Amino acid sequence: MLEEKLGIKDEKPAITNRIIAFSAGGYILFNYIGWNSLGLDIISRIFLYLFLALTCFFIFVKGRQITISLFSVWYFAFGILGLISSSFAIIDSYAFRAFYDILIAWIVTFAFIQFARSLSIIKLIFSFFSYAGTILIILLLITGDINSGNERLGYKNFNNPNTLGLYLMISLFCILWLLIYGNRKLFLINIIIASGLLYVTALSGGRKYFASPGLFLFILLVLRSAKGKKITFILNIIIFILIILLVIFTIMNIPVLYNLIGSRFESYISFLYGDIAHADGSAIIRSKMIQMGWESYFPGKPFFGYGLDNFRVLFSGIYRDLYAHNNYVEILVDLGLIGLILYYSFYCYLLIVLLRMDNDSTGIRNFFIAFLLTLLVFEWGAVTYSLIQIQILLGLASVYIGFNINNVNNA
Repeated sequence: MLEEKLGIKDEKPAITNRIIAFSAGGYILFNYIGWNSLGLDIISRIFLYLFLALTCFFIFVKGRQITISLFSVWYFAFGILGLISSSFAIIDSYAFRAFYDILIAWIVTFAFIQFARSLSIIKLIFSFFSYAGTILIILLLITGDINSGNERLGYKNFNNPNTLGLYLMISLFCILWLLIYGNRKLFLINIIIASGLLYVTALSGGRKYFASPGLFLFILLVLRSAKGKKITFILNIIIFILIILLVIFTIMNIPVLYNLIGSRFESYISFLYGDIAHADGSAIIRSKMIQMGWESYFPGKPFFGYGLDNFRVLFSGIYRDLYAHNNYVEILVDLGLIGLILYYSFYCYLLIVLLRMDNDSTGIRNFFIAFLLTLLVFEWGAVTYSLIQIQILLGLASVYIGFNINNVNNA
């Protein structure tokens, strides 16, 4: 068993892990479906507090050894830099609010790092994210929120379709990984789940959330077949191309999908070709954000920036109070080159170490490589530095690398 090769004790059967797994899984599930409109938001907080309380109990009362991962050190340093930036921020309350979000993400991810003490638990967390998205879709069907209307899905229960898109994208990453590396008996069920998740993601109208799982799947297939037979690699690429062509045909020919996602891709392509008359306002505004951030704001304070979450203060003088919708530009303007280098140095470290590692039968290494490469592209259109779901997966990548480093040191 791989855990034995890495010197990891597989703690899955332990009753303590089952209790923590219940609270962790409950937190992920109700984070997906804990809508204010249904009164379920309080349940999400209860599971979170239970998960954190159990983590503290087993560490401080039962004496469980604390796992100190590189993620915890790195993200803590990033948060401290953000806190320091409040001293020179244009509006310090914005910086404090963003620091609070980072702090919460750090605490929650730290708890997941303590929970993830074996490869089987990492796989279990992937399953939590996969099937939380599935239950979310079922609940949307029950409440009648999935319909053929022209409004992007997600305004009612998430206040923002992009929030729904983010949840579904994470679920798609995990279910696509399960399709390739999971239980073959569940292959058909996972295909149906993946199709449903992709359909509802299309209804949210988020282009990047809809396209990113495709990039993730492509990288995963390349990694899986790169060292295998050449015919297998070619076959995987052909299958991927056929899937993409089918998806494109579907969103361009089914009216409800075309209205919500197909037309948005069309308008974005028009923007890329300079046809502003047929481009949507979202693409134009985001392009302006990038231009102003790079050409106007960044040169003014290139090293330490204007303070965490203060891009919106600068941009409000041109349009309105908005974050940059681009992780690179947001961090560059808020925390300068120091912040940008600090943040993305961790991504580079993870990728370098993962690519140097030998692949394993679990496919976990390939998941994290595909996730990181997809994230580097995805963050050109999203700000993720304080998103809990993203940080949890980064934290798990750090834990996985730690397993392998410990194995080398103990060899």
